[in-house]
Amino acid sequence: MAREAGLVAAITLVGVVLRLYDLGGYPTAEGRTVTWGRLYRSDDLGHLTGRLLLEREPSAVDARAVIDACAETGTWIELNAHPQRLDLDWRHWPYAKSRGVKCAINCDAHRAEHAGFLRLGAGIARKGWLTREDVVNTLPLDALRQELGRKRARAGL
Repeated sequence: MAREAGLVAAITLVGVVLRLYDLGGYPTAEGRTVTWGRLYRSDDLGHLTGRLLLEREPSAVDARAVIDACAETGTWIELNAHPQRLDLDWRHWPYAKSRGVKCAINCDAHRAEHAGFLRLGAGIARKGWLTREDVVNTLPLDALRQELGRKRARAGL
């Protein structure tokens, strides 16, 4: 199981929003909008708001506009399950689900014991009304590879 998790991590490309600030590749609450998926290719968008619970407020990102862009491009959105992040907030998942955007739960592990954060992520996914069909982590490895192949072919990679 751990070997498969490592393989999955090795074959997915996560676009972290912190890098996208430089590209202008996300819609902001102030009205500046750039179609993210056409500027930056990735399988999964992570750290959408960059929040750190009880430490740093979330960035002023128009989550619905980002979700809409991800729906257009077939980009998954990360649910960062680290207890200091829990980002994307559970309140946005019903809208993402309605737009057909898939969730990729990530424990944001910096140590082996952080793998247990996946349980927190599953709880947040459930709170956001996601089912196993909405979460790419539930796919068998071969099915995940096929899905990644389809996404990359669509993006011309």
